[in-house]
Amino acid sequence: MIGLIFRIVVAALVLAGLLIFFAYAFIAALIVTPFILLFFYLLGHRANVQWWTVRREEYRGHRSAPAIDHDPDDLPKKPD
Repeated sequence: MIGLIFRIVVAALVLAGLLIFFAYAFIAALIVTPFILLFFYLLGHRANVQWWTVRREEYRGHRSAPAIDHDPDDLPKKPD
């Protein structure tokens, strides 16, 4: 009988410890997440490439633009 009570107490303590651990981890994630988002926002702001503002015309010619970002019909025609 003592062994059963001991196992129940140990299980309760382990579950309480896990609950406290995950509660602290969740609170830490809530605190750290805004700073991570701010870091990536400022990183994009420095490169002047934000996904919510960039239009194809503004992106053309930028140093981080892909090598081919145009339709072949948009190219200037070669003189004959």
